[in-house]
Amino acid sequence: AEEQLIMDLFKGYDTDARAVINTNNTVKVEIEFVLLRIQKLVGISRLVASSFSILVEWSDERLRWDPSDYNEIKDVVVRADRIWIPELAIINGADAMIQEFEKIRVLISHDGKVHWEPGGVFMTTCDIDITFFPFDTQACPIEIGAWAYKSSRMNLTSVRDVIETHEFKVNGEWAIRGTVARWEEITLPCCPDIRYSKVVFVMVLDRRYMFYIMNIVLPCSLLSVLILVVFCVPPDAGEKISAGISVLLAFTVFLLMLADNVPRTSLDVPIIGEPWRQLSLTSQRAY
Repeated sequence: AEEQLIMDLFKGYDTDARAVINTNNTVKVEIEFVLLRIQKLVGISRLVASSFSILVEWSDERLRWDPSDYNEIKDVVVRADRIWIPELAIINGADAMIQEFEKIRVLISHDGKVHWEPGGVFMTTCDIDITFFPFDTQACPIEIGAWAYKSSRMNLTSVRDVIETHEFKVNGEWAIRGTVARWEEITLPCCPDIRYSKVVFVMVLDRRYMFYIMNIVLPCSLLSVLILVVFCVPPDAGEKISAGISVLLAFTVFLLMLADNVPRTSLDVPIIGEPWRQLSLTSQRAY
């Protein structure tokens, strides 16, 4: 029965034709974004690697049947290349201008509903500001659209106004403060009269700062107290110079540690390094 159903469904089916019988109708495509993991966020190149899947649903008017005619079969699974699917792509992908999703299998229900769930690990651009490192917050968008069809022919919408995070694996460096999902309609410079729809998913991330507190901020704060101790040592004491040099060297080591952990960029300079640079200069005056 299933073999006969598939044969009947795809008899005369054209994968290039949209999923409507009346060509004046708009195909409504619903997207739900499921964030699985944040792999890494690279400050110098302003990129974020994340693992996610998207749940895509639409209705294909040509793929409907009566279950009673096919031994009560209510759904079938077929290869995605056998039906029309929306050519969704990541617009702000880092590897290419448009990064397309893999066309895996789809689930077709008897009422014509099509369920497609592509996913993987993708690298996207993110405008990172490290001025307040390590207490910074980053907002990284993932833009999904389809340039092949204008909004009047295919309209993308988000099922929810937030990103689904129930399967998210905790990241040791970043914590999710919040998420936003919004629909946008855009135009291209070449064709200002033609509108395209896209869905933007935004991850708002807070950096976990405890590592930097325990390994950089706290030791440097204790060293700043030692500077006061060096100032209190009498000028004629022989240990004043050696103590001052030791504190200066210690500050230099922690500044190097800070430089190794701070994202390397000249667009935004972290203000956390300024107090330690000033204290290192002060330690020189101590002797």
